[in-house]
Amino acid sequence: EEAAKQAQEEAQRRAEEERLLEEERKREMVKEQKRAAKLRREQLYREMEAAQYRELCVWNTVNNPDRRLLQVEGSTVSFPSDANANYCNVLTCEALEEGIIYYEFIMHQLGDEQWCGVTLDPAQGGMRISGWNLRAWTYYCGRRWEHPQAFHEGIPGLHDHKKVLKQFARVSSGD
Repeated sequence: EEAAKQAQEEAQRRAEEERLLEEERKREMVKEQKRAAKLRREQLYREMEAAQYRELCVWNTVNNPDRRLLQVEGSTVSFPSDANANYCNVLTCEALEEGIIYYEFIMHQLGDEQWCGVTLDPAQGGMRISGWNLRAWTYYCGRRWEHPQAFHEGIPGLHDHKKVLKQFARVSSGD
């Protein structure tokens, strides 16, 4: 009888241990499911944020009066040589209406001069307004040609509506 009682107590103890282990496994599984759900929500949030700005990366060549001068592949804009023009201003499809945006311009190949920046005036697309007369906040890359006058014609740097705010070194192709 004593041995049967001990066996029964041992069985109850093992059953209780197994119940506690099963509860711990369930708690861990719930924690893992919550972590996975949180990661999915964070990923969805990042995708929604990216989609909000996706149109900013689409160049508005359709409304550019001089689109014939441009070649666009994805986010890359090229300006092949043209006998009648040596520049063409390009704008994005969507305007920046609020918030802060980080822009990165990669200069694969520079011919002579390059302005990159932000404007409030969508009418500045095309070749009607030269870089020197842009109503915009721009980074001017400087002249490419090696002549002493090139260093005096325009100061490379951050410009605010034709006024130099901060001077920088000239940018080269690949920068």
